[in-house]
Amino acid sequence: MAERYEKSELKETDSDYLCLFCYDPLYYNAHTKKDICVNPKCFISQTIPRIFVDIQKNPILDQMKKNSWKKIKRFYIFSSDFLFRRLYEIRMLEFINFFHNSGMKLDHILGINFLLTKLTYNSVWGNETNEDIFQNALNEFLKDYDELKFVEELESKLYLLDENHTPYIMKYYDVIADIRKVLGIVNSDMHGPEDVNSFYFIDRQSRVGTPTGSFDIETLFKNHFNLAITLNHLFKLGYFTYQIHDYPARTADLATLFSIWTTCEPGKTCSMDLIGLREIYSKTLTKNQLEGNLDDFLETYTSGKQYAPLLIFDGQMYHFDYATLFVILFYLFSLNKTTAGTQTLSGFNTLMKQRQKSAQNFEIEIRKKFRSEGFTVYPLNDNQKFEPSINKERREFDCLAIDHLKKIVISIDAKYEDMSPSSTVRETLVEQTVLDKRNGVLKHAKDHHTRRKFLIRNFNKLPVNLKENFWEYKIHSLVITKHKPMINKHLTSTILSFDEFKNIDFRTI
Repeated sequence: MAERYEKSELKETDSDYLCLFCYDPLYYNAHTKKDICVNPKCFISQTIPRIFVDIQKNPILDQMKKNSWKKIKRFYIFSSDFLFRRLYEIRMLEFINFFHNSGMKLDHILGINFLLTKLTYNSVWGNETNEDIFQNALNEFLKDYDELKFVEELESKLYLLDENHTPYIMKYYDVIADIRKVLGIVNSDMHGPEDVNSFYFIDRQSRVGTPTGSFDIETLFKNHFNLAITLNHLFKLGYFTYQIHDYPARTADLATLFSIWTTCEPGKTCSMDLIGLREIYSKTLTKNQLEGNLDDFLETYTSGKQYAPLLIFDGQMYHFDYATLFVILFYLFSLNKTTAGTQTLSGFNTLMKQRQKSAQNFEIEIRKKFRSEGFTVYPLNDNQKFEPSINKERREFDCLAIDHLKKIVISIDAKYEDMSPSSTVRETLVEQTVLDKRNGVLKHAKDHHTRRKFLIRNFNKLPVNLKENFWEYKIHSLVITKHKPMINKHLTSTILSFDEFKNIDFRTI
């Protein structure tokens, strides 16, 4: 279990998103926009009208769940082969749109995956095959899918309700929504082409070359690892969504899905019976010196018992297509942490390495800003590090920018980190994004406060050209994060998002 700071360590901290008395996340009334602390143990908490912090005690949730099940049961009148084929075809078209970067309807993908999970394991079916009746039932379900998503947000406690049914929204949820937008997680019918990954210009600098062919998954993954990050957030958007997409991603599973994918041509729907699937599974394991169980594979990726099915079984054949499997392979590969047999490439480890390369590019972009504005910047070259060692104490500075005329020193720690999808719930948000002793923003702020003290203590010994007494210089200690952080100051460290940072003229503050 990750080590975390106690909330008492948040003293001398400023935040727009935390209650500064109990350090719980703030909410705001959706109607009045007024901030409120909902922690019943906090002495400033307002509890009238009563807010249902414990979601299981909220009677509204039970009614919403019942309404969802009524809508799902409408599909039981269809024959299973007709229903699953049509749901699969609609999902496939959305993945094809995603594959060709032409936008997709997120509610359709997530809603259909939810439907498939709830319906696939059912054994009682009707015989209806009327297309109009099917479209009406599906349109009705997708139209009301927002209600199901609202249940997810209630489960995650991003929303709360009071006894008068008034919604309260976690204040930081607005930032989470912006992060998803930056990642490209937007509905194609709601947003335009300007909604793209705004950090793509950094990530693309981490590319490793041109793939040797369409099956060169390693190079494709390294060049488009940000797609895996996007998919991780997409498939973990809420409580139910996370559950049905948290595949085990075993090495044997990945090898088999890759082998199946190579049998299908782009733009086509393909199918295979159990005999063919068993043959591919057996040959793949033998070729790659892997161990596995076909029944486990089928239960995970086709049954719908626990996870959204990737191969759709209509009672006779397993259906799949090129675009859907390609996109899902990116996601599954990012979940895989182990290697086995001849498979030596862990997707999770590869993702971490590519993130590190982008983090270095992030530092370079920060230095570019100061160089373009006439600051003296250390390290002098981007292929070097600036980590002075004095009296056996070594400190690394991602960027040290100096203006001798204005007598300004800006010390920067750059953190190009994505929020984990598991952090986007009330119970884990503060613990993981702020208090975590490895990657939390509080640690980054504390570490940079220590660097500031090192800087002041050893100013006359640093390998920098200071033309005046150092005590005459104004020091800015900044932690620059990829996205807007939950806290904006701790001790002497100011924490800014990259968007905030790039628009500041530091000579005027």
